[in-house]
Amino acid sequence: MSVTPPLSPRLQQILDMLREDPGDAFLRYALALETAKDGQLQKAIELVEELLKEQPDYLGAYYQLGQWLEQAQHFERARQVYEAGVVLAREKKQTKTARELQQALDLMEE
Repeated sequence: MSVTPPLSPRLQQILDMLREDPGDAFLRYALALETAKDGQLQKAIELVEELLKEQPDYLGAYYQLGQWLEQAQHFERARQVYEAGVVLAREKKQTKTARELQQALDLMEE
């Protein structure tokens, strides 16, 4: 019988808010961030990938997902995520975000 460790107060708060509004992209992204902080990198990656499948225009998630994928040594997938984020950022005329994503992509190629 395994014992599940108690959830952090922040994680519990996010889960409670998600029960009220399960489609909230910001809360779903926050859940992934807290999950990663809790040391569950693969689960965090899965949460953000699921979020982006359902809401591909959630631009804020691309950079972090790319970073996590690099940490997990999924370099080709990270490259794809950065590239998709650059395209979306340019479409949304978010030049700063496009530049940050392009820089992350360029660093991978060095």
